[in-house]
Amino acid sequence: MQRAVGHWIEGDAPLRKLSAWLDKGAVSLVESRNRLFQCPASVVRPRAFGTSDFMIVDKRLKVGDWVLARDDRRHDATLILARVNLVRGSKADVQAFSSLFWHFHGVVPEAVSELAHSIEPLWSTARPASDPRVIRRLVRFVSTRYRIGYHSSLSRSHPIRG
Repeated sequence: MQRAVGHWIEGDAPLRKLSAWLDKGAVSLVESRNRLFQCPASVVRPRAFGTSDFMIVDKRLKVGDWVLARDDRRHDATLILARVNLVRGSKADVQAFSSLFWHFHGVVPEAVSELAHSIEPLWSTARPASDPRVIRRLVRFVSTRYRIGYHSSLSRSHPIRG
């Protein structure tokens, strides 16, 4: 086991969300109000020593948004796909956090890199993609091929096997 998370389930709505997660995986978290932002990998960093969350410094983000972060210098060196699950701070100093992410470092699988480049024309860094079909396509592609978490050239990547 690489990561484990526990949550209390109380009420019908959380139970429906859990059922959708078990049925569809991460794609079940994409909703019509979600947005997909592109940002440099330099604004995404580990939250704190001993935690597995990422902190994303970008005041545009809201809970439920998705972030596609790539290396500032080389688009194939680092790629992170993350879902924002917590936002803290004031308007001037907003910090978003993600505990659900795929982090590729050193070796980004060619298919993932190609998909990231193929959706790039759909938004600019100032304007996020807001079409849930685009977000679902990206999340479905990555989540059905790779386990949530870190994938590095220094360690084995963990593709999902048939």
